[in-house]
Amino acid sequence: MKDVIAILTDKFLEVIDSDITHLEMTKSALDSLKASVIKRDEEQLKKILAIVENALSAYSNVENQREVIRRELAKCIKCELDDMTMTKLKDYVSPEQAQRVTQKQNVLRSLVEDIKKEHMVTVMFLQECTRLNNKMLAGILGDKKEFTYNSNGHGHWRNVTTSSSLVNLRF
Repeated sequence: MKDVIAILTDKFLEVIDSDITHLEMTKSALDSLKASVIKRDEEQLKKILAIVENALSAYSNVENQREVIRRELAKCIKCELDDMTMTKLKDYVSPEQAQRVTQKQNVLRSLVEDIKKEHMVTVMFLQECTRLNNKMLAGILGDKKEFTYNSNGHGHWRNVTTSSSLVNLRF
């Protein structure tokens, strides 16, 4: 039974390598996305979108492989699938394999933390781009309300009328 677990663990670690590659690609795509928005490079944005779409379709196979191997490992170890984690696996493999599992676990943990931060920064960046675009449109087209602050720090809603816009839409 230990031989079967060792073989499955090797296969599992190969799939984890694919997970790591996918996460690294995701992190790189987020960086490229921000750079392309800043440069206003529409062609690069289209390329990034195509790359991400292709990677997602290919990645579903990796997810399926990982789940099949986890299911087989759970049967060998005689535990529930939800309890079959990398930490639990380390208790059933050789010290060398346990060390490899720990290494992969640390790499995954680090990448996931980096991607969470990068995702948050990207979302904030895109929200700010949206806000600025809306401000510019409101300034050009008018007929919007905007929240402003006076010198005392008190906020109030101010109507931005068509007469204060750059484009007069009244005929």
